[in-house]
Amino acid sequence: MLRKYVATVTTCIEVIFVLLSIFIVYISQKNSHFYAITSGSMEPVITTGSILHTHFIQAEKLKVGSIITYKDQDQFVTHRIKEILYSPLRFRTKGDANNAHDNHDVLGQDVIGVVEWSIPYL
Repeated sequence: MLRKYVATVTTCIEVIFVLLSIFIVYISQKNSHFYAITSGSMEPVITTGSILHTHFIQAEKLKVGSIITYKDQDQFVTHRIKEILYSPLRFRTKGDANNAHDNHDVLGQDVIGVVEWSIPYL
């Protein structure tokens, strides 16, 4: 009986591992990135400790309200677009939990991608 139980659990773990591997390979082929959230600037929508998935999108297709990840000097930031400005294309962003907009606008070329989903508290 115990042997059958161990075999069943082992098979389940193997299936989960294979499915997870397929998922990771599929996602990595689609201009996607994963990031760990280390601050509370986007709470309660994205909580500290969450893992989020971004997908590349052309900056011209972004809209007000989109949550984007962008490169800011030597770090990555994930905030919501509050306003779109032109000539050159740039975005005014703000963390949902912050009182004010970010200190500077984000150029279209600095956008890494739009957030597709997050898994909280990992």
